[in-house]
Amino acid sequence: MARIVSVSIRQLAAGDGHWLQWQIDPPPPDAGLPAIVAGVFAEGLVRRARVTLIGWQDPSPSGHGWVQLPGRDLAAAMPEGRFQRLVDRLRGLPRPVCRSTTDADVVAEIITRDASWSDGAQICFLSARTDPPPSPRIFRVLRPREGLTPDRQQVLVSEGVTAVVRPEDEGRACRIVSIRPGAGAAVLDDVGTSARAAGFVVETGPDPADT
Repeated sequence: MARIVSVSIRQLAAGDGHWLQWQIDPPPPDAGLPAIVAGVFAEGLVRRARVTLIGWQDPSPSGHGWVQLPGRDLAAAMPEGRFQRLVDRLRGLPRPVCRSTTDADVVAEIITRDASWSDGAQICFLSARTDPPPSPRIFRVLRPREGLTPDRQQVLVSEGVTAVVRPEDEGRACRIVSIRPGAGAAVLDDVGTSARAAGFVVETGPDPADT
């Protein structure tokens, strides 16, 4: 039976960034985020934040705004060009949509049920839990594998985004970067609290490369 040995939280030297990694014994056979980790991770993310990420919804919403789903979740059409939509349709790929939620179970399901987390094609935008969601256009401002430039950060700030979460190392870890000062550290505190409550060992400290 798999169990968490430790959750490692590190402060990165470059900028207001943090590295979150987990260790499981025995190690999982595949890359990605194991379900036993995803539940705790998602619970930490939504403690005080709304999570807006890439998901799927059938049927896909149309138009350019958010659509209310059963419960409190929201979905919107992914803002992508006509060429990309045509390519996806010809390849038989499901059309991704924007999802915005404060439900940990929804977050955990999305980041574990498809390959976007393990192949680095996922990105999570965090904003204040009580605020309206940011515009779906943020997915064009900052795509999963793009760098965070000052211009992009300025747009994300205007949309109410406080932090960005990206998978790393084939989904075995993630990087949390503050858009607003201190936001990433708050997210890591919440993840650590959830991990300790679940009985996981939490190790914190600076990036080992700095010592």
